Amino acid sequence: MKHLAILLLVFFIQGCGAKGPIYGEVQYQRDESKAEVYAYRLKRTVGALDCYEVKLDGEVTGELSNGGYLRREVMPGKHVVSFPVNSARRHFMEVGLEAEAGQTLYVEFNVELNYEQGIPESEIISSPSKYELYQGELMRFYYTVAQVKPDFALDRLPSLRDSSEVSCLATLRHEPVQRKPQIEDR
Repeated sequence: MKHLAILLLVFFIQGCGAKGPIYGEVQYQRDESKAEVYAYRLKRTVGALDCYEVKLDGEVTGELSNGGYLRREVMPGKHVVSFPVNSARRHFMEVGLEAEAGQTLYVEFNVELNYEQGIPESEIISSPSKYELYQGELMRFYYTVAQVKPDFALDRLPSLRDSSEVSCLATLRHEPVQRKPQIEDR
């Protein structure tokens, strides 16, 4: 029975990651009059079962799973990418971007346990957004989101999968999901 429980746990954890093609396996049709934005999250044990809703300029653009990336095209100009960082939906992290036609921008979302810096300061382009979630003396979650340098991102992306189609046990959202009232059988 113990082995079955371990097997089921491994199955669930494996089932919560990005399912799409590995970065680099797909050649996207690119509109050179726009910029590309890649939001990504490294595969980690911390928060492995959670997906994070991603908003681009206030509109939901997808869910970022463990070990996944999302690619979106944007018009040149200023843009904001945001993520919720706790299930109570009380805190959101965002990073501002300045996009130019033909440019590719990279945003890393990072969750660490008891370790404050997941993205080296030397690789960050814009001011990072950080949040600490205290869960007791032995558990502190550190969230960081930042625009990172292209070379840094390109070293990390080859192990990640497209997160456009995900299945997660839990998705942290910007707004509470409205549930339909349940009708009781009489």
